[in-house]
Amino acid sequence: MKLRATLCALVAFAIAATVVLVPAAPASAEPGDGRITGRITDSLTGAGIANACVVNGPVASVCWSITNPAGHFHLVIPGLPPTGFATNIQFFRSGYTPVSQNITLMPDQTITLNATMVSLTPGVAAPSVPPPPFLGNPPPVTTTPVATPAPVAVVPAPTVNVEQRIADFWRRIDALAPTDNVSAGDLGGWALNVIERNPRARLTAADFRTSTAEMQAGLDRAGLGPVPAITPTPVANIEQRIADFWTRIGALQPGDHVSAADLGQWALNVIGRIPRAQLSAADFRTSTAGMQAGFDRAGLAP
Repeated sequence: MKLRATLCALVAFAIAATVVLVPAAPASAEPGDGRITGRITDSLTGAGIANACVVNGPVASVCWSITNPAGHFHLVIPGLPPTGFATNIQFFRSGYTPVSQNITLMPDQTITLNATMVSLTPGVAAPSVPPPPFLGNPPPVTTTPVATPAPVAVVPAPTVNVEQRIADFWRRIDALAPTDNVSAGDLGGWALNVIERNPRARLTAADFRTSTAEMQAGLDRAGLGPVPAITPTPVANIEQRIADFWTRIGALQPGDHVSAADLGQWALNVIGRIPRAQLSAADFRTSTAGMQAGFDRAGLAP
């Protein structure tokens, strides 16, 4: 699961009033991946909302994708288990009330997820915002009909190199003192890096239980981080989802294998239950090293 941070609304509104923008086809997903595509619009005007942050899971600071000038977005969630992947998709944009929707995505499935956002100041244009950083899911490139009187300028989506992102991630972590804290979002970002580098990564159920227990102990020691500027929307039925997850893992034999996607789901469960969870940089380095050793021992899935 490609599981790992976070043009102007006035321009989008002006363009939408004169010409219809159609998103170009998103990049193709690989077998076993799931794709979510849709459009975010203003609840009053119906205009597309540009540069809205699309979040897979309740981590308001980490955008998986952003909307293009016409409000379209797409994201790919790779390596889904055969039983499907339940998650919470959220949309954030300055000047609007956040929107949250729960979905279950199956391997090789594409879901269309459209949403409307309500302005915090009805009748007043939302403030312009620059594109926020996002993780590996660039917005669709917009194209214009042949009859349009003037071409629409398109900002090329940045190319994301997973090895460079991993190097940047660890450069930031290594700069921390042992007692500095990292967020649950960083834990999710690490899991995303593992999945994107090799979706076939796996580890034994025994190693998975040991490593996640070490990570949970670190989270318990560090306590909660500061209150975020944007309060994450609670994830529906998160306790039941966590119980179902551990029922499935608990039924495995110690030598059975757990996928990298399961690691991503565990991280999302941690974030969904307590978005402000954190652990020390020392505990983060130790526990992730232990889990990486488990991946190395288990090798790759078929």
